[in-house]
Amino acid sequence: MPFRYYESRHNPLDIENREYALGDIADDLADIWRDLKPALELYDNNDHAAAAAEWQFDFEIHWGRHATAALYALHCWLADNRPEP
Repeated sequence: MPFRYYESRHNPLDIENREYALGDIADDLADIWRDLKPALELYDNNDHAAAAAEWQFDFEIHWGRHATAALYALHCWLADNRPEP
């Protein structure tokens, strides 16, 4: 990875509170994997509805924030470090 740590807003919708958090790409990937793995096991056991419900719930409460924050940081790095054509 071109970087490990990045800054992100704790809650970008809370305009009054400018609280920032330190993001960690390695931590983001580990947390996403920990949340996806149990549902993958459900899916492998043909319990597709339970897997989908688990993925959706965990996305909404936890790994979605990790994924979107990391993706935004990666996007910014790529945009700022794009080679000249």
